[in-house]
Amino acid sequence: MDLDLREMPTGTQLAALAESEIDIGFLREPQPDPALDIVTVMREPLRIAINRAHPLADRPRLAVEDLAEEPFVLFPQDLAPGLHAQVMGICRRAGFSPRIMVVSRELYTSVSLVEAGVGVSILPASVEKLGWRGVRYRAIPGGEGGTRIGAAWRKDRHRPVVEAFMSVVWETVGRSG
Repeated sequence: MDLDLREMPTGTQLAALAESEIDIGFLREPQPDPALDIVTVMREPLRIAINRAHPLADRPRLAVEDLAEEPFVLFPQDLAPGLHAQVMGICRRAGFSPRIMVVSRELYTSVSLVEAGVGVSILPASVEKLGWRGVRYRAIPGGEGGTRIGAAWRKDRHRPVVEAFMSVVWETVGRSG
């Protein structure tokens, strides 16, 4: 049995799963799909990311509504469909549609653009660990800002390799999905 690990955004993984190019994928904010079995393996909060020199950055708390007039850095819908929809929904529920200044295909690029003052963003909390000094992160009030990672595989392809791999995943993260 060979293990070939590839880094791919969620949208690319969905296409690869559909074409049986990969056996299992780890998708951020996966949407229900009748062709896939999907189990949650991790949850993390979302954060407002803002340049530390921005006038709003010194506030200890930010509401999503505070970002209504700000330019946004956002993931493209084709690469991160669930996360893109989630951020758009958070903004809509706050009463606005984000003014997307830049569509960034990479997480590191998104944080760099926020640090450069190009715009604000809503990103997974794990980006805080990247250590960009020019970015401040704020929790999204009301507990609305959470995202999940799901392991996904095709329902019509029963493969022992998927079962073996998932047993390792369960041992590592537990069966909380």
